[in-house]
Amino acid sequence: MKRLSYLFFSLILTGCLTDCKHPGNLDPDVDITPPPTDTPEPGAVQPVGVPNGTAVVKTIGPAGGVIQSDDDRFTVSIPAGALASDVAISLQPITNTNGSGLGAAYRMLPDGQKFAKPISITVNYTDDETRQAMPEALGIAYQNSKGVWMGVGGVALDTARKSVSIDVNHFTDFSFFEYSYLDPELSIIDPGKSVELKFYTLGLLGLTAKAVPKGTDRELPAPRLLSIDYIDGWELKGAGTLQANGKTAVYQAPASIPATNPALVTVKLHSPVDQAVGWLIARIYVLPVGISLQVDGGDWITLPSSGANLSQGIKGVDAEKSDGASAHLHWQGGSGIRNALGIFNWTLSTITFSYRTNPYTLYEHVYGKKPDISGGSLKVDGMLEGYLVGSFDVQPAGLYQTTFPPVIATAPIRGVFRVKCLDCAH
Repeated sequence: MKRLSYLFFSLILTGCLTDCKHPGNLDPDVDITPPPTDTPEPGAVQPVGVPNGTAVVKTIGPAGGVIQSDDDRFTVSIPAGALASDVAISLQPITNTNGSGLGAAYRMLPDGQKFAKPISITVNYTDDETRQAMPEALGIAYQNSKGVWMGVGGVALDTARKSVSIDVNHFTDFSFFEYSYLDPELSIIDPGKSVELKFYTLGLLGLTAKAVPKGTDRELPAPRLLSIDYIDGWELKGAGTLQANGKTAVYQAPASIPATNPALVTVKLHSPVDQAVGWLIARIYVLPVGISLQVDGGDWITLPSSGANLSQGIKGVDAEKSDGASAHLHWQGGSGIRNALGIFNWTLSTITFSYRTNPYTLYEHVYGKKPDISGGSLKVDGMLEGYLVGSFDVQPAGLYQTTFPPVIATAPIRGVFRVKCLDCAH
């Protein structure tokens, strides 16, 4: 399974960068499907997934019914008349072996169960997943008896509900995947290091699910580099340098933490007839491990001994230095790791920041004697290889010194973090 990470997609109308349709819809008049070939590219044989979670079991009979995964991501709707008698239906999460898969795959049992009427399978996607690929590139596949994943044609995209759906007439293993993607879509690197970016597609199938029409299933080949004919250039916004070479680009980070994090690298896409289609943006964080912050525009200070706790409703990122300095970010995001991500405005007690430089000096997300809540926010951006990454700004932070006489003042603070999750299953 391809590593899950993050990128943005935005739409460009032909010859126009300002008068755009709303994000998430390709111009229907622009064809980005490669020319047909007489010999379809063979699919890649992949291993069968193994159970990875608790199965949901429900009995459904001739009246029809709905079964849904525990995380509400995967839903199977069986219409009335599709089954002649009661059947114990099982929905088992499994590892996703699809070469461009996203998240878990699902095993529907009884394996090979046939239906008199088409049933509907719907997968809900997240905002993060439509940053990593355009919504039109999302699809659903099943694995055949040879181990080849088959892209199901006629994918129905609902951007309002953030879902994709297909109709099938049997049970087997199903996966959620993308027809094209930028890799890596999220990078976290040390200052002075570099990362190579590549754009992949599934052979000649095209950039989106439109490549497979309704009523057909298509073997999914292994992902490969996109033809240079589809790339209109690479651009960098942020510190560092970018060396582009057609299908790939190498980003070189500056030697120290940059003023703006993350750096954004854009790859522009177009159709074979040079009509503008859109672009994808990879995010690259440049920072060391720990919480790094600036007080009033001063030098960066890094607190390297750090960790994140995300499994409970109250999330926390904590770090300290050997000299006793410590920093803490706490927020309320709902139970589970998925709910840890997002943008959170400071509150009096549930979304908080503190930075203690010594036993007498404390910076907080509130200021003054009242106190007032600071402006700014906490942005928890993503998880990569067990590390949580994000940024924050406190405008202004309250400065409290328990000296004699005591000091109450303010100072703007901004920071970034890259911390190991201590209670995540890696």
